[in-house]
Amino acid sequence: YMVLTRHSTKLMMRNLRAKIEQEEHENEGLLRKFSELNSTSQIGVLAHRIAHDLRGPISSISGYIQIEMVKEHSPEDAEALKELNSIVDNMDASLKGITRFGKAQQSQPEMVRLADFMRSLKAIISYSPQAVGVEFKLLYNEKLPAAVMGSRADLQQACFNILKNAVEAVRDNPDRKVIELDLKVEAANVRMVFADNGPGILPELLSTMFHKSITTKKDGTGVGLIITRDLLVRNGGDLKMRNREAGGLEVSVTLPLAQG
Repeated sequence: YMVLTRHSTKLMMRNLRAKIEQEEHENEGLLRKFSELNSTSQIGVLAHRIAHDLRGPISSISGYIQIEMVKEHSPEDAEALKELNSIVDNMDASLKGITRFGKAQQSQPEMVRLADFMRSLKAIISYSPQAVGVEFKLLYNEKLPAAVMGSRADLQQACFNILKNAVEAVRDNPDRKVIELDLKVEAANVRMVFADNGPGILPELLSTMFHKSITTKKDGTGVGLIITRDLLVRNGGDLKMRNREAGGLEVSVTLPLAQG
């Protein structure tokens, strides 16, 4: 009896250790994923966006300088124009380099089943220290077969940004902190809905959120939403925001359903 008991105990301890090691391995994987999906991974996308926006005005400046250089000027002014033209040319060359360096790598489109995608995203964001105490609600049918064709990396980064903003929005709630995730199939599209019970956004800011770098965070840059929409647009998607009647913000990501 004692031999059998010792043997059973060893087997139980071995199984328990194996289970703990498996859970630790899964947790480490989620933490690595969380560290990958942070703001620093967007530097390349941001650099590309800034360089793209600046090249237009710089080209216009260069054009005006060229026009002035063909006119009669004093030797001093001609030399100043020549130097200015050289500076603008160097700026343009630098921006071209930034564009090449910062251009996000286009990954191969793949079939992304959204029910699994949303569940995985929730698991990743849950490891954020700011998500402690936040209640995540999955409102969709987890067996929903809806899928899209796109870059999984782009969609992960974009939706992670949206969820991260939602977590930060409910952080200072005095009572419950709730974030709802939903999937809605609408004709040939599927809509991913992220809703929180935070303070929402001032109505006058909603219409200009994507026109300039607007932020409601004291330490924010306001470019996160612009990058997020860029990532979605290049995958055929769109992003809309509205304040909920019950309070909080709802962000909707619309993507075309995968055919077949």
